[in-house]
Order: sequence, then structure tokens, then C-alpha cells
Amino acid sequence: MSRLLRAKLVRPREIILEEVERPKPRPGEVLIKVKYCGICGSDIHAYHGVHPFIKPPIVLGHEFSGTIEELGEGVEGLKVGQRVVVEPLLTCGKCLNCRLGHYNRCVVMKVIGAQTDGAFSEYLTVPAHRVMSIPDEVSFEHGALVEPLAVTVHAVKRVGPIGGLNVVVLGAGPIGLLTACVAKRYGANEVLITDLSDYKLEVAKSLGIDHTVNVRREDPVKVAKDVFGPEGVDIVFECVGSNPVTISQAIDMVHRGATIVIVGVFKEEIPVKVGLIQDRELELKGTAVYIFKDFLDAIELLRKKEIAIDRLISKVFSLKELKDAFKYIEDNRDKVIKVLIRVT
Repeated sequence: MSRLLRAKLVRPREIILEEVERPKPRPGEVLIKVKYCGICGSDIHAYHGVHPFIKPPIVLGHEFSGTIEELGEGVEGLKVGQRVVVEPLLTCGKCLNCRLGHYNRCVVMKVIGAQTDGAFSEYLTVPAHRVMSIPDEVSFEHGALVEPLAVTVHAVKRVGPIGGLNVVVLGAGPIGLLTACVAKRYGANEVLITDLSDYKLEVAKSLGIDHTVNVRREDPVKVAKDVFGPEGVDIVFECVGSNPVTISQAIDMVHRGATIVIVGVFKEEIPVKVGLIQDRELELKGTAVYIFKDFLDAIELLRKKEIAIDRLISKVFSLKELKDAFKYIEDNRDKVIKVLIRVT
């Protein structure tokens, strides 16, 4: 029986390399040979033992690209050797939202690499209907960034038509930077982005983002109103999470009737100025992962090279160096944007 190597988180901050039997795809599944897998913020939280929904022992990794190694019985429309990415959602297909096509809101959804073993593994099986091909113009490295890019495509679509609107993105991590880029590509007039890191803000400038604010030195609400006018901003994307300050900033900087989209993950309850949301007729929207079309749109953005995605890749490690990769991220928080793992 063929074997595979995978990196398993067995307890917080402890990763082991193990060899296990290579799985056979079941009917309706395909076996993926993983090429590259990104380290997500959720992986980092799980590594440190603070993620509320990811618990060891588990093989992490849900942002990945690869090739099809084997087809399970009944799989059509895919072929061995095909270059692919995988939408890592495991949904029931039966609940109301699944039936309506909003399966990203599935009541029992699981995520590959979060509730089931993921892609820090040389091979893994996945449902065939979650697999989509990537063109030759999209490298395997860039393919590993399709998943986070799809998150931001979905978030921007939650606003509706964005053409000509002024946008603020709070937080210049990978999701914040990609959200700002997608907003620009989808027609936003000007985009301002905030962060604590001068390095990340310089990356934002290199990606074509119009305005940057380091919140250590400047009040983002004041700067936003200086840039966009005293009535405020049209759209704010909150991409920090777990921070009551950013929600207050968003409410204070938008104009009446504006929209705030919560992209960041909040692990605890926070105080919100509900009275101002009511009085100013603000729209406060959530956004959760993506659907199939968002993945296709993300692939197309990369195929057309509409986002300088290389500028987000901080460093690449091998699968055997996964623990070193987490340490590198921990030691370089202000300068790390996206770390990739070369799996095979």
C-alpha cells in the first residue's frame, strides 16, 4: 500500500510528521496530490490552542492547490493530472440555505483542515463537486491563494455594486489587503486601508491602494473624513476581528445610510453602538467564506493578473518545515503577510 507524509498538530504548538496509508477516493471523491498550501490565520490560532472550533489532533490546511491523482467511482468532468484548487467546505445539501444555494450558511458545515484533516499532507481525498481546475496562467503557488481571495470576492459582493464608491478597509493582513485590491478591481473610487504595521501599509501602496493610515500615529476616523469629506465614507470592511475599537471606528467614519461589512472573526461578544446604527440607518452585514462562483471569479482575477499576488507571499517552507514556518510567523508578525508550504 502506498504511503503519504503529513504534518499533524497533536497538541498546541506541537506538530509531528507521520506516515500513513494513502487513502483511496470513495465514490464521488477525488484524490488530490497537494502542491502548495497556505497558512491561514485560523491555522495560527489553532496552532496556539486558541481557536474555538479547531481542536487537535488534526492535520491543518485549507488553502491549497494540487493535481488530481485518482478519481473515485462515478466522478465525471475531471481527469487525472488536472491542475486544481479545492473549495474546502463540507455541507449537508439538505438544510434551507443549502437548498437555496447559500451553502456557505449551512447549519452543519465543516471545513477541510478545521473539522476534518486537511492539506498539510501529501495527498488527501475531497468531494469531486468541490474541485475546480486552474488554468496554466495560474501557478500552483498562486493557486494556494485562490481560497483567501475568494473570501474577499464574496465580502465585496455583499455590498452590491461598488463602482464609484469610497471604501475603507480596517486591517492590512492578507484578507484586508485582498479585500482592498478586489474593491479597486470591482470599481471602487478610492480605497483607504489601516494597520499597525508600516511594512504592510507599504505593501498596500505597492498594490495600488490609494491611502494608508498607521493607527499607532493617526486617528483613522479623522483621516478618513479628511480624505473623503466630512459626511464620511460609503463602505467600510472590518478585516481585523476581535476588536471593539474597529467597529466603533467604522460606525464613526461612515456617512448616514452607509454599509459596514464584518469580515474579521470575532471570538467574543463586543459592545456596539446600536443606537447609531438605528439613527443613521446604517447597514451592518456579515460575510461568511464563499460560494462556487466566488472561487471562479478569484481564479479569473489571478488568470488576468489583476492582482500582484506575489507581493503577498512572504516566504515558502517545505512540509517538513511546517513548525519552523509557524515560528517564523510568530517572530515576524509585523512583516509576515502570507506563508506558503510546499507540500510535494
